Amino acid sequence: MLVVGGSDSSGGAGLVRDIETISSLDVRTCVAVTALTVQTHNAVSEVHPLQAQLVADC
Repeated sequence: MLVVGGSDSSGGAGLVRDIETISSLDVRTCVAVTALTVQTHNAVSEVHPLQAQLVADC
């Protein structure tokens, strides 16, 4: 399954949680990271979208 989304630096959401959930169903995942975030479990302080062409080339 292709998982498209942002990387949550706190590990509480985003791709990390999506992959954990999908893997628990014994489904293999591939990842396309579209953004990087700077955040804690309580707040998001920055979001850095990746260039569209970089994501497309994955």
